[in-house]
Amino acid sequence: MTADWKTGLFPAFVSLILLLLSACTFNSTDSGVLPAPAVSFRSDGFTNFETEPVRPLALSDDGRYLYALNTADDRLEIFDTRGENLRSIGETTVGLRPVAIALRGGEAWVVNHLSDSVSVVDIRDPTRPRLMRTLQVGDEPRGIAVGGPKHDRIFIATVRRDETLTANIGRAQVWVFNAEDLSAPPKIITLFGSKPRALVASADGRFVYVAIFLSGNGTTTVSGEDALRLGKAMHLRFEKFLYSGVPKQGAIVRRGERGWRDFDDRDWTAAVPFELPDYDVFVLDAAADEPSIVDAISNVGTVLFNLAVQPGSGEIWATNTEAKNFVTLEPRLQGKFADNRVTRILPSEPKANRVRPVDLNRHIDRSVHAVAESERELGLAQPLDMVFSPDGKQAYVAAFGSRKVGVLDGAGNVIDRIKVGFGPGGLALDANRQRLYVLNHLDATISVVDLGRRASVATMRLRHDPTPPLVRTGRPFFYDATSTSRYGDLSCATCHVFGDMDGLAWDLGDPAATRIDYPVALKSVGLGEPRQALHPLKGPMVTQSLRGLTNTAPFHWRADRFGVPYEPGGDMASFEDFNPAFVNLMGRSSEIPDSAMEAFARFVFTIRYPPNPIQRLDRSMDGEQKAGFDFFTGPFFSDNGEQNCVSCHKLPLGTNRLVNFEGFQIGRDMKTPQLRNLYDKIGRFNVGGPQISGFGFLHDGTVESVVSFLRFEVFFFPGKTEAEKDIIRRQLHHYIMAFDTGMAPLVGRQLTVIGESSGGDRQTLDLFTARAAAGDCDLIARVWEGKVQRGYLLRDRVFYSDRGAELPLVLGDLLDRYRHAAEPVTFTCVPPGDGRRSAIDRDLDSYLDGDEILAGSDPADSRSVPQQVLPTK
Repeated sequence: MTADWKTGLFPAFVSLILLLLSACTFNSTDSGVLPAPAVSFRSDGFTNFETEPVRPLALSDDGRYLYALNTADDRLEIFDTRGENLRSIGETTVGLRPVAIALRGGEAWVVNHLSDSVSVVDIRDPTRPRLMRTLQVGDEPRGIAVGGPKHDRIFIATVRRDETLTANIGRAQVWVFNAEDLSAPPKIITLFGSKPRALVASADGRFVYVAIFLSGNGTTTVSGEDALRLGKAMHLRFEKFLYSGVPKQGAIVRRGERGWRDFDDRDWTAAVPFELPDYDVFVLDAAADEPSIVDAISNVGTVLFNLAVQPGSGEIWATNTEAKNFVTLEPRLQGKFADNRVTRILPSEPKANRVRPVDLNRHIDRSVHAVAESERELGLAQPLDMVFSPDGKQAYVAAFGSRKVGVLDGAGNVIDRIKVGFGPGGLALDANRQRLYVLNHLDATISVVDLGRRASVATMRLRHDPTPPLVRTGRPFFYDATSTSRYGDLSCATCHVFGDMDGLAWDLGDPAATRIDYPVALKSVGLGEPRQALHPLKGPMVTQSLRGLTNTAPFHWRADRFGVPYEPGGDMASFEDFNPAFVNLMGRSSEIPDSAMEAFARFVFTIRYPPNPIQRLDRSMDGEQKAGFDFFTGPFFSDNGEQNCVSCHKLPLGTNRLVNFEGFQIGRDMKTPQLRNLYDKIGRFNVGGPQISGFGFLHDGTVESVVSFLRFEVFFFPGKTEAEKDIIRRQLHHYIMAFDTGMAPLVGRQLTVIGESSGGDRQTLDLFTARAAAGDCDLIARVWEGKVQRGYLLRDRVFYSDRGAELPLVLGDLLDRYRHAAEPVTFTCVPPGDGRRSAIDRDLDSYLDGDEILAGSDPADSRSVPQQVLPTK
């Protein structure tokens, strides 16, 4: 089979969600300036961030109660497990997009990924769980563990976002709270990694283990400029660039005993000044007065999902995928670009022998291309949560992309598979009753598995799933490995992890394919023609995010997914150009149907960027950012003396969606990428010493910062010395690090007030109300009143309740109403448009929740409506 190079997808799979600035030349000057920050787009009731579960289930010590996180509905739901079927008995709202839960005594600690917070919930009465405290933590919290000899320390995994121009520092953090004294400030441990995800404690609580999410695999890229310098590529003058020639490109390299080498064994050691220790799992001493790092373990996996400690042996097992991005060219990677694994870490073994990966799909014979459906059904894709039997002789792994739970023996070998729901992401084991509870994240259900029969015997729906049909219909084509890949073990989500990135570069060229011409309509104004055709050998390209794709086509770094040639750049048509990748990269025997591809696209177009954690909460700019913004939009023609920055990086997205020649140092045509996630690319610095990532900015990930990029020869800056010019470059860097994502930075923020509010509380609430009035968010309040949880939505500076007959309240009156009863009132800034659903009309059936409860109908079911109550818009 001859592959059409145009389909050389992954991980550039759908583009445009960039990670870098692109220098565009020859374009006419366009101010592109908005007079003020854009008011966030309002949803139809649900904003999709495609937030993934981490540890969303917990079981009480006696097995009587099951605690489940409804991530999409922002709730903790409690089930009574007695009897044949689960019975929902209580629930409460928490923060936005809860992903992990841990129990301690009569409390449930819930990690809220989008809110950057932890909810402390009183669960002593499971029918009336009360959110008592909200603890603000670092960015993007995911994992949680209870550790310490007295099990009185709560460990939270978060991301560090400051010091964006400082090399050789860790970007991962673990916040440690004293559960007995929450007034004490948390201790913060910084780890030399990027985003931490999973946490688990040893049985005695002495150690806590931390897994880095996108930890990498020791690979990095060298640039086309390095290829020229080392004599591995030919230098051409501008006028001699061959239209159909191979573009200048570097290589993906990995360090071995003979230095940094690529797949073809070429030596690039002289081009890599740094080291990549590839720390995957950290060991914390949780018993010390000051918890600290005592060990760091490498070579565990590329993308790490979860951890579990094996009873008896004390081994730490890590669910993960291992990317094969070191291998070049799409035909070599077809149907086999990653492995799904459990890696066993044996702490008692010498370092050289303590990491032992186990492939979860050993049954696959990758030399066979015609695979029966029954064989694909055996595949286990994207292993997330994991639990052990009490004796450690069996483990259960949730295969998120396979609708199955894998059953492993004590050495990690797969011995059986159990069919469950769509997107199994959380597990809880009741060993006494031989039951396994499985939270199916993507269809909002819980499967009850009889371990004696190794079969699901019951399915319980979470009380409400607000996910729109558009999202539910399209998700299978993104996550379901059984139907979208040759062997049933890979999916688009393998590299575009939960709709985002894998933090790697891939070389997905195809030497057997042919070049294609750019549509003339995609060229920048003033550019006579693109300098080069789209050559099938494109070199390393970093994976781009699928977030925020709407109104950004054409896709990919090179805009090679452009849709209809005579009318290029439409979102739908450009996305549909990815369909051949299901054959050429995923290894399917055929493309998916056009209707399926359209459903896939419509789902992807719903995925939004989260708030930028570097941006100020009120969307204002500090002095450095403002100076950068003024230069970015100002009259100085910094780009080759032809135009200003905003001419190509047009606001608010940061792209004019056109193709430009990128100057000699890049040496090829590229599309202007958007700028909304640059803050997420910090980690590689081209200096000596260890780095946490092998990939930075630009299409190939070889540039360390915006400042470095702006030192390219194509850019002009005022100033007599490089030091003077660097002042402006740093200002631009700080502005772009805080670039507005379209989701206001206040979205997700929370405040819980009990009794008398403090001066600090009032200042926070004044900020919340002011930004809600500006359109940044919808402000809601939730509070228990008797046995009912009430909701309030701020509109026109007063709070409307979930009962139509009640008069609206100003903020002070709302606080006074619950102050004397000492009921905690939790205020949350939710995405614009989500407020009504989140506070007063859960099922969006136009009947207020409080009115439905009083009338006896179900506010969580749009089919259940009150008979004698008028709808309320």
